[in-house]
Amino acid sequence: MNKNKRELVQNQDSSRLILRGTIVPVEFGKIGEFGELRVKEAFIAATDVPTKGTFVTLKNNGIVCFTTPCFSTEKFILNQPQSSQISSIDLSQTRATPEQIEAANKEIFALGLIAVGTTKVVDDLNPTKRDVKFVATQFYLRVKPN
Repeated sequence: MNKNKRELVQNQDSSRLILRGTIVPVEFGKIGEFGELRVKEAFIAATDVPTKGTFVTLKNNGIVCFTTPCFSTEKFILNQPQSSQISSIDLSQTRATPEQIEAANKEIFALGLIAVGTTKVVDDLNPTKRDVKFVATQFYLRVKPN
C-alpha cells in the first residue's frame, strides 16, 4: 500500500473501516506471546451514514437470466458459513454518489462487495415474481494497493 493510501486508511474513523487479515503469534520478550494482526486488505465506508443490519459480502454467482426476478447474487454473512441467493440490491439508503455505486457494482462482479443491511421479500401479485432484495444502509469499497 503506498503512502497516500496508508494515510487514507490511518486517518479514518474506526467505524468507517474494515480490515481483513490474519492474527499471527509474536513473542514480546519476557512478557510473552501475543497475537498481531497482519492486514491484507482494507475497506472504507462509502459514506458517513450509520450502519444498521447484518454485515455481508455480495458476489455475483454467474447466473444469467432473461426475466426477473433473477437470483444472480450470492449473499454471504461475514464470519459465518451461511449464504443465500438474492434477486436485487438497493443501495439508495447509503446516500452514495453515482460513482461510488458504480464502483460497488463492479466489486459485486469482481471479488465481492462488503455491505450492511437487511434482506426483504417483496411480494408481487404473481407468486412467481417474489423478489428477495438486499437493502443496504452502508457498503465498503476496497482500498486498492498500487
